[in-house]
Amino acid sequence: MKYDRKGVSDINLEVFNLHTHIFWLGVLAGIVIFSLMAEAIIFHRKSFGYKAATFHENIDIEIIWILIPFLILLSMNILSTRV
Repeated sequence: MKYDRKGVSDINLEVFNLHTHIFWLGVLAGIVIFSLMAEAIIFHRKSFGYKAATFHENIDIEIIWILIPFLILLSMNILSTRV
């Protein structure tokens, strides 16, 4: 069975393009997040002399921690509503 990327209707093509766009954004986010994690794990070890940061209960970081996923979900919602 041959897989053809083109849909039968215009809406099918729009949904496929939306899915592909959001998929690659997720892949990009995963690459960035895991790269930052690997960098922190490898280069900021205690054996290298680094000490843990003291930003416990920092309201600015907590607001950013909430806003970034909210903005990502909002942009996905806007894109999907247009389709």
